[in-house]
Amino acid sequence: MKQLFENWHHFISEQEEEKTKLAKIAIFDSQNRALIVKRASGTSWMPGKWSLVGGHVEEGETAEEGMRRETKEETSLDLGSMDLISVDTIQMEGKDDLANIHFYATREFTGDVTLDYENDDFAWIAMEEIEQYDSVPDLKSSLKKALEWLDSHESPGQRAGMGWSN
Repeated sequence: MKQLFENWHHFISEQEEEKTKLAKIAIFDSQNRALIVKRASGTSWMPGKWSLVGGHVEEGETAEEGMRRETKEETSLDLGSMDLISVDTIQMEGKDDLANIHFYATREFTGDVTLDYENDDFAWIAMEEIEQYDSVPDLKSSLKKALEWLDSHESPGQRAGMGWSN
C-alpha cells in the first residue's frame, strides 16, 4: 500500500510539473480602482481586449517571482505584498495542454505605469465602469473576486487607505 501511495504521489507531482504556469494579478489603487491593460493588436491571445496584468511563469521561477517580473515588464510597477487568491487549472486555448494559473491581488505598489509592447493602453477603473470595456471573458468576475478577498483579509486601517504604497 505504501508503494502504491508513493507511486501515485510521484505521478501527481510529474503531472503538476508538466503543466504550464501562468500568473495574473488584480492591482487596486487606494480608491479601489483596478488597473486593466489593453492587449496589443499583435498578441496571440485576445488581441485588443482589456485584461489584468499577467503572463507565463518562466522555468526556475516561482509563480510569485513570475508575477512580479511580468508586472515590472508590462507596467514598470514594483509590487509590494500580494495575496494569492487561487490556483486554477485551465485548458490552454487552442491547445491540448493544461495550465495552472496563479491569481494574485494587491493594493501595494510603487511607480507609475509605463507600458511595454504587450499592451496598447491602460486604465484605472471602478468596478461599475467595467461594462464600458471590451474585455477578456473573466475580467469582471476576477476583479470582483479579488476585491472581495482583499476587503475580507485586510485590517480596518488598510481598508481606510492607510499604509498603501500608492
